[in-house]
Amino acid sequence: MDGGEHGQQRKTVAPAFSPSEMARLTNDSRRRTADLLNELPIGESIDWVDKVSIELTTQMLAVLFDFPWEDRRLLPFWSDVASNIEQYSAPEAQEERLRHLTEMGTCFQRLWDERRKRGEAEDLLSRMIHSEAMGRMNMCDLIGAYTSDRRRQ
Repeated sequence: MDGGEHGQQRKTVAPAFSPSEMARLTNDSRRRTADLLNELPIGESIDWVDKVSIELTTQMLAVLFDFPWEDRRLLPFWSDVASNIEQYSAPEAQEERLRHLTEMGTCFQRLWDERRKRGEAEDLLSRMIHSEAMGRMNMCDLIGAYTSDRRRQ
């Protein structure tokens, strides 16, 4: 992507990660982390990556994007589907991948349309939609931005 365009998009989302915004999110983040850790079984093996790492990251994404909380685990699933082309090389698997990507696109389009109607808000998706730099993004660009950012984590 062109440096100027990317720079404008970064300026759009940067306020969501300012020190004051991070301070605002700190108590909730700490509470969610403590709740999650307190719910872990004692004396049993767990999948730390799934139960803690992915869950905490997914919770934070849901908060930042104001994504429906009950559907938050779809975010890493969709990201994995979008970025793991090798897993879906067989024709039947490609159909399955396309179905999942269509579900993702439909969900994001619905959220996009809802946020556009709702007006400006503090969540990251609303900031993007109501900005000059990102407000005219098509759904492929939005999904591409999400999945590429997710893969860097």
